[in-house]
Amino acid sequence: MRPCCLWLGLLASTVLLATTEAGLASTQAAIFPPDTLATGSITTSRILKLNDDSDFNGNEEDKHGNEERGASTSVVETLTNSLKSPVSLQLDDLLKKGESADDVFKLFTLDKAADRLLASPHWDEWISYMKRFNKVNPTKRTTVVTWAKFLDDFNKADSTSATTLFSFLKSRYDEDVFVKMLIAAKNVPSTEKIAIRIQAEQTALWLKNKKEPADIFKLLKLQDTKLPLLENPLFIAWVKYTDDFRKIHFGTKLTTISVLRVFYKDDVLAEMILKASKFPSTSDIAKRLFTEQMRNWYINKFAPDDVFKLLKLDQIEIPLFESSMFRVWTKFRNYYSDLRPTEDVSLLTVLAKVYVGKEQDYITIIINARKTPQTENFATQLLKDQLKRWLEAKTDPVSVFIFLGSPGAKQKDVRRTLYENYRRDFSRLPKEKKPPARIKP
Repeated sequence: MRPCCLWLGLLASTVLLATTEAGLASTQAAIFPPDTLATGSITTSRILKLNDDSDFNGNEEDKHGNEERGASTSVVETLTNSLKSPVSLQLDDLLKKGESADDVFKLFTLDKAADRLLASPHWDEWISYMKRFNKVNPTKRTTVVTWAKFLDDFNKADSTSATTLFSFLKSRYDEDVFVKMLIAAKNVPSTEKIAIRIQAEQTALWLKNKKEPADIFKLLKLQDTKLPLLENPLFIAWVKYTDDFRKIHFGTKLTTISVLRVFYKDDVLAEMILKASKFPSTSDIAKRLFTEQMRNWYINKFAPDDVFKLLKLDQIEIPLFESSMFRVWTKFRNYYSDLRPTEDVSLLTVLAKVYVGKEQDYITIIINARKTPQTENFATQLLKDQLKRWLEAKTDPVSVFIFLGSPGAKQKDVRRTLYENYRRDFSRLPKEKKPPARIKP
């Protein structure tokens, strides 16, 4: 099944399971003789209670129990006959009587069920009945697609009706309730054929109405999902919808990642993508989103120092160079540098911009990184490069003394050593010759 069909398939499964349950449940369900529907009058006063269904011997009283509150024999006979008849014959009878899809929907009381379609206490009882029915009628097995079949047959019999499974249910539930039905049933196995049947209608309707992907994201309540976002099947379906939306509305700058940035901060989003990239089931979508995130930052004119702050690396508590977000930032810096090769986006340049006026902070980060084996060599090289930068800029040794945090440092402290090396190299710089004084005439 294509990903975009998945959530619709779950919805279809929910509706079909519930409608079949409501239509065929044999206990505590409202069952009406066909002539009641023919007159358009539907009542709920006669309810039959099923006894222990372990005795299914063909005796009407054993199969259906005694009618509560003096129900008439005709109702019992009607129910008995309906149970004896194959499902296909029941559907044919409804069609011959000209019952509309609305009538059958009300007969099953689905207009009252809303998002509790699968919560009916009669579901297990209907399953028990269905198993018995299938055992007695192996060549006429009933399935959860019974309702969909009726709807198809109804449309064939009445060519003036344009009723479809999707439109029929959609007309009775607002969008929020419709989605609640989906969410409540997302763990119910979907039916592929039914999913395909309604997928095109749902997608076409949203696309026709220019339903923004951000609205669909909220409708599916993806921001509230308990699953990791990229593992949620509904998210994959949403990504496909976003792609379709962009293709149809050519020229839009909308992308999947641009919508996600409405709901998540950049650092949170980057962390989700990074985690998803580690698992085979989500690595492909993670790679795609990571690339989109890089492009989105660049298109929005975020420089490496901007992204450094977006990822909150300037607020990080763990060692900077050991952070997974630092690796994300490094990849963006490389991406940015490839597109702007003449621009200086080296790490030291970026750190100087981020920590302007707080030079001692980033120098401390580098010095501390020397204490960790994994980052010792990297940090040592950075410090050498930093001293070289100061030397080329002829930075006053007093300022370097402060930047290095040398005041109070012990004699053998690396800060003191770095400062002494810098002062020595600075003293070796060629002195600038002062221009000769002009003699007044």
